[in-house]
Amino acid sequence: MKFDRMLSIVNILLNNEKITANDLAGKLEVSKRTIFRDIETLNMAGIPIVTYPGIGGGIGILDGYKLDKSILSTDDMKNIVMGLKILQSFENKDIIERLITRISPTNEDIALMESNVVIDLSTWYSDGYTQTMMDDCKKAILRNNRIRIEYHSKNKYSKRTIEPYKLIFKYTDWYLYAFCTDQQDFRLFKINRISSYKYLEEIFMPMPTKDISMDFSVKENDLGETKDSPSQEIVLEYKAVHKDLLMDKIGARNFTEDGKFIIFYSANTNWVVDLIISLQDKVKVIKPQFIISEVENTIKKMQEQYKR
Repeated sequence: MKFDRMLSIVNILLNNEKITANDLAGKLEVSKRTIFRDIETLNMAGIPIVTYPGIGGGIGILDGYKLDKSILSTDDMKNIVMGLKILQSFENKDIIERLITRISPTNEDIALMESNVVIDLSTWYSDGYTQTMMDDCKKAILRNNRIRIEYHSKNKYSKRTIEPYKLIFKYTDWYLYAFCTDQQDFRLFKINRISSYKYLEEIFMPMPTKDISMDFSVKENDLGETKDSPSQEIVLEYKAVHKDLLMDKIGARNFTEDGKFIIFYSANTNWVVDLIISLQDKVKVIKPQFIISEVENTIKKMQEQYKR
């Protein structure tokens, strides 16, 4: 925290000719005494910070020391602020706003700018329980606390003690990258497969992490295809009345100009069948034949579920 605060002081002073100790203390939410202690430490580190007494005085960096008014360019600052504004959708909004003010203390246009890229992550797991779990995961990552989880993988249910390192958002899901003490290896845990958890007071010693593999391709599906299988051409017939909805699901570039067909390519049979089933009667598979057969078999299984 002290290092971050001193870095903020240097950044503020680089962007201001002078600033009062009261203003610095207010921006960084510490006492004036803490500010003066930090300034003394910075002076000892070789940064020539001086104080100007009297009316109009304040704290500044010695003239001639500053080569640039800012550590970061305006474009750099805009990109950082854009990223921080994205974090506001699932982080504490007040904390992010204070951080934006700290890194851009004199450029109000940057601090208040509206990003031309808006990503709202709050719609994922907006229920109170999961949001609390996400917050606890973030806290455990920062403090190196272990977590005990009940986890449902595709093959089994298990209880595990994990050492969390990163929260990752991929496609439409959140994942927790952690070291599993049971398996003695790093794992990716899908957040919505964690049925319960307990934040532990046990502290772990961080270790070097492995490269995170985010390849979620199906290794082998029911037809024996692997992730290296060549993509198959999928042709669907649709009615014009459903075009808008289908564009949202599949993408406008996959529609033929005659307004009759959707054509796309995929090597993942399970994903294609799930997509077609989810579209109900809005599409009809024209080819390939094995996809037609898979869809028919899935519909038959669904019908069996409702037979009394």
